[in-house]
Amino acid sequence: MNASCRTKDGVRGKLNTDYEKEEGLSLSECMSQCSDSSSCEGFEHKMSGKGGKAKLTCYLWNHYGPEYEPNSDHVCFWKLTACCQPDPSADCTRNFEPVKCGANECEYDNYCLAEKAGWEEQECTARCLKPTNPDSCNEEDYNPVRCGSEVTGCEYENKCLANQAGYSEDSCEYICDYERNPGCTIACTFEENPVLCGEAQCPYANPCLGTKAAGFAESQCTLVGSTPSGNSTSAEDTLAEDISEGSEGNSTEVLAGNSTSVLDGNITDVLEGNTTSVAPEESTDSSP
Repeated sequence: MNASCRTKDGVRGKLNTDYEKEEGLSLSECMSQCSDSSSCEGFEHKMSGKGGKAKLTCYLWNHYGPEYEPNSDHVCFWKLTACCQPDPSADCTRNFEPVKCGANECEYDNYCLAEKAGWEEQECTARCLKPTNPDSCNEEDYNPVRCGSEVTGCEYENKCLANQAGYSEDSCEYICDYERNPGCTIACTFEENPVLCGEAQCPYANPCLGTKAAGFAESQCTLVGSTPSGNSTSAEDTLAEDISEGSEGNSTEVLAGNSTSVLDGNITDVLEGNTTSVAPEESTDSSP
């Protein structure tokens, strides 16, 4: 960058305090010297004069300073290992949605603080912390959550683990797209017997996909269309209800292959659990 380096306070800095000075080094030599030094956080190179009279000066900075001042005779670069801290007076909330930014994965408690430190959103990703005491959550149901923003959020198997990682309950929401065992193959058919599982009511084509594949317990899944108590209505119960309706002259739907619908509102005879509809009488008029 065609600029001279500045300290965090925006001042030029002091020789032997903020930077060391080396004469006669080319730009590449100055860069290499800083790269090889663990105490160097950035370098500045100056070339004054032209041709054989050009004077080369290398400044090796001892600390990271994010400020620059445009200067066509200088170049200022900071090492990727340096992380700038946000201004303490930055107008940011203190909500905990940790992010890491840049090649050195500089860490901040939320994106606002990272932005105030000079990072752009596309340079940052979620910094997902591990639960401090996961064993305390062993008795919790599997109910995956995403905490923080949708873009930089972190995912956990339940809110207890998210709490152990530092998130508050109101910063997390239940999700359905969590991969508990990515890359694993679970032997499930794709028969249609839909269920809803977990707090997010995640839909699956059948119980096997909801439990064995997705990870929910059987007690967390209910069949679609089940009764409020969570117990699905059996085919036998449904058939008994239909037979009862048939005795009142209502049509009966075929559910278990045993019932035949009542035609024209005629009463259905029930014989050993099977239903036989009474067809309407045909005319016996034989007149030509």
